[in-house]
This record gives sequence, C-alpha cells and structure tokens, in this order.
Amino acid sequence: MPATPFLTAAFGNPATQKYTTGGISELYLIPRHHLDSTTDVLDARGNVVAVSGMSVEATTKFVQIGFVEGTASYEDVFTTGANKFMTQTLKFSVNEGGQTAGEVANQIILTPKHAALVKRKSDGKYYLLGLTDGLAATESTQNSGAAKEDAATASFTLTGSNHGHAVEVIMDNTALSALLTRIA
Repeated sequence: MPATPFLTAAFGNPATQKYTTGGISELYLIPRHHLDSTTDVLDARGNVVAVSGMSVEATTKFVQIGFVEGTASYEDVFTTGANKFMTQTLKFSVNEGGQTAGEVANQIILTPKHAALVKRKSDGKYYLLGLTDGLAATESTQNSGAAKEDAATASFTLTGSNHGHAVEVIMDNTALSALLTRIA
C-alpha cells in the first residue's frame, strides 16, 4: 500500500467533456478499507439491492476521477457456480501527463482494493462497485499519443469478484456530497 495518503486531490479535467451518450458521467474512487460501513437495502433473499447510507473514515472521501469522454464503463458478469459472485470490471482513461499523473497512477495501481462510485448517464443514478470485496487494478497502460497534438493518456482496468451486481446508492444528495471530493 502506498505510504502517502490516497489521492489527496481530485485528478483529471472533465471541464471539456460532453456527456451526450450512454455510459458513466462521474467516477469516484476510495480505498475499499476506508469505506467503513453501509446501510444496505436487502431483497427477500437477503441480497443487497441498494445502499441507503454509508460512512467513510474521517480523513478520507471518495475522490473524483476526471476521465476522457467515452472511456469509462463498468460491467457485472455472472459466472455459473460462482455462488452469487459477480465479476465487476471498471474501465477508464485519464488524459494527464507528467510526474503528478505518474504518482497518481501508481497510487491507483498499488492500492490493493478500491470501492468505486459511478453516476450513470442513462438514468443519473449513482452505483457502488466493489462493495463486498473491492476492485483491484488488473491492467494499466500509459501512452504518449500518436500525433504531435495528442495528450498523454493513462488507462486503467479495475476488477473484483463481489456478491451481486453493482448496487444503486439511494442516499440524499446532501449526505452523498459530503462523502465526495469533486474536481473544482
């Protein structure tokens, strides 16, 4: 685990993004062990179907990741015989370069497990990934771009085996906002 605090400031620049297609419009990460507790809404079989409240360690918040439009997505894949486990995969690319970007990329890669909060473009609702067992970085690439005017890009894939699908977060906006560090 990194010796320094995890992402003390928001990362990336979504200011020029145009959210006109399906996918994710906002993405936030936190080390899974900093997500202290959740208030779960269960179905008749005891499966978590939503989160109506959550708390994080006092010194941490979910940190917004400003990703390149069209690069952020997640999926839940059920594997037969996996005893309610879903493979959750989150992918995104960040258009940043330089030493700071490299340090942040290393923190994302070296953090053993993440919880991710995503806002879907299609319905404007927030969903929590990695609730039970977190998401680990399984792939990361950095490139310089092919053309002279291309910016450097870092791409990430976080994957984890968790009970059930990503769950909807049904907290009120004020309570949820208190848990987020947004890009200014």
